[in-house]
Amino acid sequence: MFCSKCGQKIPSGAAFCPNCGAKVQAEEPVRPSAAPAESATKAEPAQPAPETPAQTGSAQSASETAAQPKAAPSAGSSVTPAPQPAPDNSQLAGDPLAALVGKHTDYYLAEFKKIDAGQKPRFNWAAFLLGEAMCFYRYNVELFKKYFMLYYILLAVSCMVQSVSMVATAGGGVMIGLIGSVVYLILALVVSILSLVMRIRFGKNFNRAYYNHCKQQMTLPASQRKAGTSAKKMWLFVLVVAVIWGVWYAGTTLITQQVQKAYWGSFWDDSSYSEDTDVESSSYYDETDDEANSYVEEEPAAPVEETHSFEVGSMEMLENAWVTFLADSGEQEIMAVGADCDCDGLNEGFGVTAARQDEMGCYGAKIYFIDTYGSVTLLCDTSPDGRALYGYPSNGILYPDSTDGFFVWDLFTGASNLSLVWGVQNGQVYESDISGQYNGIQLADTWGLAGYQIDYSQGYRNYAVYRLSYDNSTDTFTAIPDNAAYPAGEGPLA
Repeated sequence: MFCSKCGQKIPSGAAFCPNCGAKVQAEEPVRPSAAPAESATKAEPAQPAPETPAQTGSAQSASETAAQPKAAPSAGSSVTPAPQPAPDNSQLAGDPLAALVGKHTDYYLAEFKKIDAGQKPRFNWAAFLLGEAMCFYRYNVELFKKYFMLYYILLAVSCMVQSVSMVATAGGGVMIGLIGSVVYLILALVVSILSLVMRIRFGKNFNRAYYNHCKQQMTLPASQRKAGTSAKKMWLFVLVVAVIWGVWYAGTTLITQQVQKAYWGSFWDDSSYSEDTDVESSSYYDETDDEANSYVEEEPAAPVEETHSFEVGSMEMLENAWVTFLADSGEQEIMAVGADCDCDGLNEGFGVTAARQDEMGCYGAKIYFIDTYGSVTLLCDTSPDGRALYGYPSNGILYPDSTDGFFVWDLFTGASNLSLVWGVQNGQVYESDISGQYNGIQLADTWGLAGYQIDYSQGYRNYAVYRLSYDNSTDTFTAIPDNAAYPAGEGPLA
């Protein structure tokens, strides 16, 4: 059998031409009873001899017999019925196009017939759901380039922008990090929309595109055709994408942590720092620096258990307990202060040590509470985000009223200071309700404390100033908006 379009010989049983892909037109089956009659009819003119009467009678009888309609075969006759078209599955045997498709042959060959007939193919849900993985499953990398290459390029660009934004933010480049975050969000939105649109187009056009791919493959020698499907290639593609994403994420996280560590460590690389500076800047209470240093150097530290001769709650007991603690711990003192913070006639104290100190503040700081019996307790050594404590203490104990005193630590957070506040009641230390809520807390101009909060409600950086009024019956503060709460020249805008 030969193709009616290109003339190429077609293998027996093939549904489509292996050369041009045209549909094979099946030949009409020849009826067994018609062949002899036709042969006999064609043979009649080849009888030139004159007919005898007997022959004439025989011919006439034969003609009459042939003219009569044939009787239907009886139920018991052995006449073979006319052959019927074989089902699709039987026609697929030996069909090179069916062998090229592999799995789900019935579905795809039916779609190919509709395309040949000029009909619209169906939406391929497997292509929509699997997306780019379907290209590798069906050995069609060209479809991946056509439908998904742009998506992966934009995805890679968005990931690089996110990495730059994270590293810049960790290194103190807040503005670069902010711009990078905005660009990343825009790219992420574009990539998400593009992914959905391309998947819809891929599912809509896959059957026609795959048919063109199969016809192109049919032009190749059988040994060079990529027939069937490959789940191995599909899962290999998924694995490669997952590995690349994991390496990017781990690398970005590691670089961000290293940059952040180097950024915070750079604050303490000041060559003007010396231990003598720390020692000279430390004092316990209203003593001169020289007297405090000579006291530590000349007198041996007395153990806590030997301070029974000091009066409970006295400044001498607090001082002795603190000096003993420093000698035992080996930590570097920054400052210490004592006062009757809860107005019960007994003094309490707060002490600060640090690993380093420069003009910007104290790094690796630790804040301690010294109770009226001389016990030293660690209050805080990390910032709220878990990093080493960084900042500086306020100048002594702050009194919002005439009796109660509070210790304030201004925590440096990069863009501003965040004030941590502790008070004392019945000899026990507690963290105040305003701790961590305000920036730069200090004494107000006439009464109470003053604090401010950064305000962006107007579209730019501004400050909302509050006067903090203390109620010692509830140990809480009330915030009253008051722009004049800070003394002149000491506010957040000074």
